[in-house]
Amino acid sequence: MRNDVVFAGTGDAFNTDGFANQAIVIRSEQGSILVDAGPTTLCELIRIGISPEGLKGIFITHFHGDHTGGLPSLYLYLKLKAKAKKLPFIAGPAGIQDATLTLFEAMFPGEKLELGIEFIEIPVRSTSPIGLGPALEARIFPMKHKPESIGYRFDFIHSIVSVTGDTGINDNMIPLLRGADIGIVECSSVESEKAGHISLRELKANIDRFECKSLVPIHRTQKVLMGLQEWGHPKVRIAVDGEIIGL
Repeated sequence: MRNDVVFAGTGDAFNTDGFANQAIVIRSEQGSILVDAGPTTLCELIRIGISPEGLKGIFITHFHGDHTGGLPSLYLYLKLKAKAKKLPFIAGPAGIQDATLTLFEAMFPGEKLELGIEFIEIPVRSTSPIGLGPALEARIFPMKHKPESIGYRFDFIHSIVSVTGDTGINDNMIPLLRGADIGIVECSSVESEKAGHISLRELKANIDRFECKSLVPIHRTQKVLMGLQEWGHPKVRIAVDGEIIGL
């Protein structure tokens, strides 16, 4: 089993410049997990050759549609097309079960897509490690976007992957990213435009605080991508849709 991170979606809520919505697959000896599932997720997984029925679990950072809107189609595919014997669990902030069931019913009324799904509801606070199976733990850090927003730090046997989800700059990012092999952060604009998001200018000003081995900015536009390429910081790695980075 390869150990890597597959970027099945690196764009913002509007698919600006043609980038898919946020969806990150982490593959390891402990199985494959998906972090966030925007509306384009199923299409992108199929396009890049990742089997959705191989997912062990799905982790949601917050309830916005560009991070959850792909769940109904993904589970409809698993149940009706793939006829999966076991469905991936869905983990997320407290309220994730109600939010998901509401979404399922709105998009596919009466299909009962939730049958067979295990939901893991996580308090929105910094936590000690949560065991998620053999040799896989997650720690949770509140982020600065919506009241339910959380970042995840996944500790595998040989590597650490951290994901902020949507957020503004905040002090919880420091322990979330410290020592991570790959730290995946949002970077929505070149200049600061609105609260609850990180700009390239802010990322440049704070990068020395983030003690991870490599930093991958996503949830971004082509303009931000060009700015990252021009910056050329040795810690920053650039990922586009379909990119695979080894662990």
